[in-house]
Amino acid sequence: MPILFLTAASHEGAEEEALAAGAHGVIAKPFDPMHLGEQVRALLTKHAEG
Repeated sequence: MPILFLTAASHEGAEEEALAAGAHGVIAKPFDPMHLGEQVRALLTKHAEG
């Protein structure tokens, strides 16, 4: 199951920390809802393909 982190962390290295913790993707707040949908679809497609 893919894991997408939604975070308010804006410090340098926050995305790398989330990926190191097991996230498959990271979106920082505030975010565009369309971007969220695109990221979710992309992660689910990638996960389904193996």
